Amino acid sequence: MATLPTPEENARKVLDIFRHSGTRPGEILLSPSLISVAVERGWRPGDIDDGLQYGLKHGWFKEKEQSGFMIFLTEVGFKEI
Repeated sequence: MATLPTPEENARKVLDIFRHSGTRPGEILLSPSLISVAVERGWRPGDIDDGLQYGLKHGWFKEKEQSGFMIFLTEVGFKEI
């Protein structure tokens, strides 16, 4: 029987994208980059959204809106990588 990934598992998928892109604490990952990698890996957008929400809640990421949606990796998130 298939099981759905937990929000934490989804957040670790997002951390994996940061890790593969070589992102350090305080650096950003633009939403289009995040989405394109997620799609390449066959991950569902809803899973990534759940992962982002979990990571924001636990201080792994910070978000900022400017000319596009940006996600910052925090020191806490970097330690989770």
